[in-house]
Amino acid sequence: MMPSQQLTLLITLLSLIFHCTLPLGVPSSASRRNFLIATSSSSASALLITNPSPTLAAPEINKGALEMYNKAINLQATGNIAASLPLLARVTDMEPTFPYGWSSLADVQVALGDVVSAQKGYREAIRLCSASESCKDLYLNHLNLGCVLINLDNPGRETLEEGLNEINVAARLRNRPDPVVVTNRAIAYDYLGKYALAVEDYEIAVRLDGEVKPWWLRRAECKLELGDAGGAKEAWKRVEARFPESAEVNAVGAVIFQALGEPGRVAECYSKIVPTIKVNYSKQDFRESRLRWGPKMTEGWIAVASSQTGQPEQRPGPPNFDEPKKANEIEALKREIKILRSDVEAEEASISSFQ
Repeated sequence: MMPSQQLTLLITLLSLIFHCTLPLGVPSSASRRNFLIATSSSSASALLITNPSPTLAAPEINKGALEMYNKAINLQATGNIAASLPLLARVTDMEPTFPYGWSSLADVQVALGDVVSAQKGYREAIRLCSASESCKDLYLNHLNLGCVLINLDNPGRETLEEGLNEINVAARLRNRPDPVVVTNRAIAYDYLGKYALAVEDYEIAVRLDGEVKPWWLRRAECKLELGDAGGAKEAWKRVEARFPESAEVNAVGAVIFQALGEPGRVAECYSKIVPTIKVNYSKQDFRESRLRWGPKMTEGWIAVASSQTGQPEQRPGPPNFDEPKKANEIEALKREIKILRSDVEAEEASISSFQ
């Protein structure tokens, strides 16, 4: 369960839920798995991974590979996810045309935090599923690949667009309202700065699944980016009621109340954030790559921190050189140049003596 003390987490496995939907002839260990994983420091942006059920596992792979696959699934069922990784890698070597071997391998890599390696497994699963009429879970692999792409460390715009495209393919193939698909598409729009489209999808996801989730905070942030501070406040209040002590929730709240001109509430939210986290939030790289705040959220936080500390918050810009240290370095360089010049003069004198 998400600890309410701090929503800013590194790659954290929140839950692993097994849904046994077993068609005739499918091994009981080959159950459907849902991975709910936060893959950035901001758990307000959660990666929702859903793994397909290998409905035709038995007829598609040989006995040895099937036994190894089932052993891997059994290990996952007992919580030993890491131990299943080498087994699934071996399955893909033994049966490289078995799509569920690749997708299961990628799922485990995601669960272990290796989203970079997971791309290959999902791409292979998509390629194999696309060529097989028996594979009924193509949309899930497109969805998972899209989720992985948008949650890479510092993805460029091209990568984010590719991730969004994969999620849109999943939405078309799914062809019905799905909160997991819509939520991840909202996150993709959000990261691309397409805040109006993000809010639209966030609202749909909230209606489809009314339980308050960490990513609801992103809905409030997007409303703020659109200039709707009042709407941001209403969205924020529902998250704050669930996670009242969260640093990230209070940081967003402080910025919203700053925009609304409520200094008392700004101070209240700011005071709930522990100093070590405030230090992280003061770092531009942390705000951009970990929290993935938009421009208004970033500028708002800078204004909040400055108003509460009485000191200007550090903004990105030229390096802040230590002047005494710089002076010492210059003097050292001068000495080195003087030595080199003496060496050159001595060498020239030596050459002249031979002429």
